[in-house]
Amino acid sequence: MKQDFVLKTKKDNIIGLSGVRANALVTLKAGDKVYSETGEVIFKDEGISGIVILNMSAHLARLEKSEGTLSLNFLPKLSHKELYDYLINRKKECAHFNIEQFLTGVIHKKIAANIIKSIYKLSNSNSCSVLTDKDILAITSKIQKFELKVVGFYDNAQVTHGGVVLGEVENLQSKIIPGLFFAGEVLNVDGECGGYNL
Repeated sequence: MKQDFVLKTKKDNIIGLSGVRANALVTLKAGDKVYSETGEVIFKDEGISGIVILNMSAHLARLEKSEGTLSLNFLPKLSHKELYDYLINRKKECAHFNIEQFLTGVIHKKIAANIIKSIYKLSNSNSCSVLTDKDILAITSKIQKFELKVVGFYDNAQVTHGGVVLGEVENLQSKIIPGLFFAGEVLNVDGECGGYNL
């Protein structure tokens, strides 16, 4: 099965995020399997990319799946309660901010706008003092559990999973057909991305 540098996701959660880079704790759920890794993600028109996503796509490929759920935590060093309390206090101290400015300096501006828009339907020019405790709770949850539904792999693979079975090769020569040698990507070898391993 193909794995790729970019995972296609449903577009409803990534509107306005193309080109945005952010660090996150990324958790992939595919069936009964769960994988987590922290690193930079890059939002694209059709989905999400980055080294962490390349590794997640490898997990999907090895499971022979092309669908799953990604959950991004943009502030993993804070507990849910710590972030909620911080935002409640921020609303009090920054009541003169409008809603668009409420998360300025907390997370990336475009991610903040995406989250606020998904939760709060009034104008961004409204004072953030109109946000209710329930709104703040929803914002907190979305910052720490920004979910994307994976619907497949991009069409042009950067890395593929599969190839000639290693048990059928010795010293790069086929055990089945003497004189036939294999090397590189034709072998069933791929690993996690990092360093020179791409």
